[in-house]
Amino acid sequence: MSKVPGFPTMTMVLGGMNLKVPAHWNSGHAGNGRWWVGDIDETITLYVQIERLDVREKADSAHSKPTVNAETYVAQTVELLRTIPLAGEIEINRIQSGHVVHAVTDYEEDGESFRSYRWYSILGRSDYVTRVRLELAIRPETADDAVVHWLFEHCREKAHEMDMFARVLDGPNTLSLKDLSVDDLFGVRIPDDWAHDAGEPSGFRTFHCYPRDPHLGKLFVVYDYAPLKPEYCEGRDPDITNKLADLRDREFVEDDERRRLSRARYDAQLGVIIYVVDDEKPRPYAEEEIDRLYVRHHQWFYVIAGRRTSLVAFFNLCIPLRWIERPAVAETVALVEREIKALRLLHAFDS
Repeated sequence: MSKVPGFPTMTMVLGGMNLKVPAHWNSGHAGNGRWWVGDIDETITLYVQIERLDVREKADSAHSKPTVNAETYVAQTVELLRTIPLAGEIEINRIQSGHVVHAVTDYEEDGESFRSYRWYSILGRSDYVTRVRLELAIRPETADDAVVHWLFEHCREKAHEMDMFARVLDGPNTLSLKDLSVDDLFGVRIPDDWAHDAGEPSGFRTFHCYPRDPHLGKLFVVYDYAPLKPEYCEGRDPDITNKLADLRDREFVEDDERRRLSRARYDAQLGVIIYVVDDEKPRPYAEEEIDRLYVRHHQWFYVIAGRRTSLVAFFNLCIPLRWIERPAVAETVALVEREIKALRLLHAFDS
């Protein structure tokens, strides 16, 4: 149990989704992925529905785009909402691998008036789509209550950060993939059951991706995004990508703390990829830190030049050395490299 200003809360697990609600609330399961939680006098009720939906046209998971798979159900949800009386306009906001559709409606039930705040989190995967509905239904006399204000913000935040299947033990096939959008600059797919977050631990914007199996290590994603010099802009220098890659090659030197295993450079669809593999060199360590200090680094530098800007997307897959011979490790490295090669530029790049 935890506490927020004004009242205690508890966390419920509904179909694999963690949801924080007031501690005194009741709950019930209505079947078919539907739940309700609410107060005793039924002045405030939160309805939850979780659906796993088919991709409309059978997807080839090696090429299917999760966000595109979600768009069909975004349109379907908007069409459904337009058939009921709404208080205000429908809002659509993009999130990782999909969109959130939000609407407000007023309705009557058993002669009583209610206002309903609805959020539909529609998440695309390479071979299925998840739609999660959070509906906060209140009686008009409770609209100014502190708990209603808190629940509204909590549901809105939850809907926009929805990634419920990342850690569900009986979740979908791990081969299914989801989109990871890196600050709307570029997108890359990662396995559905990988958790991810972003932060700036060393002053650099860094995305961390964590496989469910810790023996597969971690994937770190950072980038360098900068304007081109005027003489290189607008395609004046058609070889600018190779020149930028040359600079990266010269900057990437042998590290005294690592043992170089391999190095390669090859052309990719959007530019040039530099691929380096090295191991951490032996050092004194505490037993509990062996998987942090003894790792193999698979590193990809994807160098891309646009009309006015350049991008170096850096991926570092760090795998504990004592698990490096497992077949799952080779499969993970191959999958990550395949998805890096298929990297997509997004609207913030060269906008």
